[in-house]
Amino acid sequence: MNISLGVTCYENIPAIRERCENLTLKGVVIVSAFDNNGVLSYPAAFNNVLGVDINRSVHKLKDFIFVENNCVNLIGSANEQRLPWLNNTYEFVSGASFIAPYCTALVASIMESGIHDFYGILQALKEKAIKTISCAPFIPYRKLDFAIGRAVAFPFNKEMHTVARFKTFLCGEVQAFYDVKYTGNISRSLSSLLGTIEGEDMCIQDYRAIDWQSDFDTLILGHTSQLSDLLGIDFEEYFLLRCIKYHKNVFSFAEIRNKMFVQQFMQNNLQIYYPSITETCIPNNTIWKLRKIGKPVIGVFGTGPRQGKFTLQLKLRYLFENSGYSVGMLSSEPTAALFRISQVYPMGYESSVHIQGGNAVQLINFMMGELEDENPDIIFVGSQSQTVPATDGALKYYPISQYEFLLGTAPDCYILCVNVFDENSYIERTIAFLESVFESKVLALALFPFDQANKWSILGTKKVMAPQQVIDDKIENLKLQFGIPVYCLTDDQNIIEIGEKCVEYFSEK
Repeated sequence: MNISLGVTCYENIPAIRERCENLTLKGVVIVSAFDNNGVLSYPAAFNNVLGVDINRSVHKLKDFIFVENNCVNLIGSANEQRLPWLNNTYEFVSGASFIAPYCTALVASIMESGIHDFYGILQALKEKAIKTISCAPFIPYRKLDFAIGRAVAFPFNKEMHTVARFKTFLCGEVQAFYDVKYTGNISRSLSSLLGTIEGEDMCIQDYRAIDWQSDFDTLILGHTSQLSDLLGIDFEEYFLLRCIKYHKNVFSFAEIRNKMFVQQFMQNNLQIYYPSITETCIPNNTIWKLRKIGKPVIGVFGTGPRQGKFTLQLKLRYLFENSGYSVGMLSSEPTAALFRISQVYPMGYESSVHIQGGNAVQLINFMMGELEDENPDIIFVGSQSQTVPATDGALKYYPISQYEFLLGTAPDCYILCVNVFDENSYIERTIAFLESVFESKVLALALFPFDQANKWSILGTKKVMAPQQVIDDKIENLKLQFGIPVYCLTDDQNIIEIGEKCVEYFSEK
């Protein structure tokens, strides 16, 4: 079967795949052309379909390159050919659709010779190719692959706040939170530090009081490097040694620095997980083709760090799920796997992402494709820190990884988190940037209503909410200037309204 066409964006790609698999089971060999603009297209990209692409390095019309370990199987000539056209005319045309029939004819001749199974046909095509190229197989990034029953967590820093606030949404039960005495958190309740929490309230304890012989099975280890530097204690070593001794698994937010511990965990049949993205994770099986996502994608981006972006994503996720929607998420927070989020790109604080540029975009796009294959109704993606530079002159202020994340996720619309102290001109630049990269729209602004002067530090400085009048004035000012809704992130009713705004936007589209 020759299919000189394809689709690049569709809300139910698995349905097309199933049709092709059914045909294959009946003995049909499908040859399909790829999109000429370089986008992943279907059915050409399916494993059981011979996908045909073009390149000017192939000169003769009946010559082709055979490709191994790739969604592209055959590469033919991109040169123009004179073909009969409408109204008894001829046209000079090029494209994969006009090369695929040559490949189909060749497959037919192979089948006439007695070879009918798909992989036998592939081998025959390989022998007839002018050249064979092979793409190295990639090693998928590791996902959380062990169950967490009962856990304890250390330290009680910013990244651990979300775990404490949404305990009931975790993939395991957290029995206790521990910290060092210098933060001022010991003996204080979660609610006194965080306000409203889900589930049982509990007091934070001194880490030296952990009963290692109790029945918890996993240690949730947050970021400890700054704490270690301040107190002169290697907390990574301290906790990992005890986990090995008392046979406890580890879920770490940060990449384990001393890989000797990883080996020791394996030798003791223990599990140790931390998110990590390396060059071996890059999907090399698409020849730089990207996948267009056919599901609605909402991006949560921001003008700065520590704005509650991940908290907003979680609240929206559970709001939509409680309304009957199936929700997919791609998170840039290392804690995400604890919340049963399958796709994690840990580019935030102490990033464990070791790729960049096109490789980063390729992998993020691949993650989006895996999410789409789960067939959600809607996908949320969340970036880190700011979106455009607040200033120039220092590389640390350039949001390069955020731009890669934006290109890889390609959201249809955005919820932009802003600070009460942000200059309107900076917010305006951010909106303009987000709406210019792709054909997309900033649906609303989510205001983080805390003062700039009260930033989080490793010693636990408490953030202080701006005066209500300042918050109200900022909301009205933003509404007036930008003409879009502005919501306060601390108001749960506002979160519901953000969700309604998202539904309204895609319903209209």
